[in-house]
Amino acid sequence: MELIAAYCAAAPRGRTAEDDARGLIAYLRGRALRVPYLAALLDFEEALGDVAGTFDERTVAFGCNPVTLLGALEDRRLPEEITHELYFVDVSAKRIRMRASSLSATA
Repeated sequence: MELIAAYCAAAPRGRTAEDDARGLIAYLRGRALRVPYLAALLDFEEALGDVAGTFDERTVAFGCNPVTLLGALEDRRLPEEITHELYFVDVSAKRIRMRASSLSATA
């Protein structure tokens, strides 16, 4: 919560919630935080905002199973047993599709 408070103190309020989300994503990227999978999570959140109300699609790479990671975050707990594999998440306004790659990833 300290990061969000610091962001709110440092950043001007956006005109829309999307502006605020983009600002927070940029702020977190600029902090060089050593949080596993944070870059992929920020890419995913940015992709969700980018495709909203459009016919566009974005692909985000995850170095682990995104279902496991996102499920744990939704439940507000640390993920158990993260497998380090390369997954791609295709994000559009109509759907989110997850697919495993045949290549392995390093965390």
